[in-house]
Amino acid sequence: MNQKGFSLIELMVVIAIVGIISTIVIAKYSDSRDLRELSFGAKQIANDVRMAQNYAFGALKSGGVNPGYGISFSNNSNSYIIFADEDNDKTRKADGSEDFQTVNLPDGVEITLLKVDAAFPSDVDVVFTSPYGETYINQNSGSAIDFRIRISKSGNNENIDISGSGKIN
Repeated sequence: MNQKGFSLIELMVVIAIVGIISTIVIAKYSDSRDLRELSFGAKQIANDVRMAQNYAFGALKSGGVNPGYGISFSNNSNSYIIFADEDNDKTRKADGSEDFQTVNLPDGVEITLLKVDAAFPSDVDVVFTSPYGETYINQNSGSAIDFRIRISKSGNNENIDISGSGKIN
C-alpha cells in the first residue's frame, strides 16, 4: 500500500524544530535590540556633552548673559539635564531655574555609576565655561580630573569617560 503525506510523529518533530529555531532567533533579536539601545544611549550622552561644549565655545546667549553650559547627571536615573550656568557658579541650581532641557535615555537604559576620580558621588555636574570651554566637574577644574558614566541595560554596560580637559571617550 502506497500512502502519501506525513505521519503525526513527523509533523510533531518538524513543529518542535521550528519552535526551537524561533526561540533562538527571538532571543538573539532581543539581545541585539538591547545592545543597540545601550549604544544609542552612550552616543546620545556623548553628543549632548559635545553640544554643551559647543554652546560654551559659541557663547550662546541666554537671558542677556554669556553663561557656561553643563549637564547634570544623577545615579540610578534614566535621564539627565542640560542647563545654562547663568550665575557662573559651575553648578546647576537645585530649583531648576537654569534648566535648558531634560533628556530621557532609551527605554530600560539607566545611569548606574558615576565616578569622579576615586569617589562615587550620587550627582555630578559637568560645566563648560564661556567663551573658552574650560571644563569643571563638580566645581573642580583641571586636566587630572577623570569622570566616568556607566549606563546599563539587561546586564550589559557601556562606559563614557570625560576628562578634565573635556575629552570624551
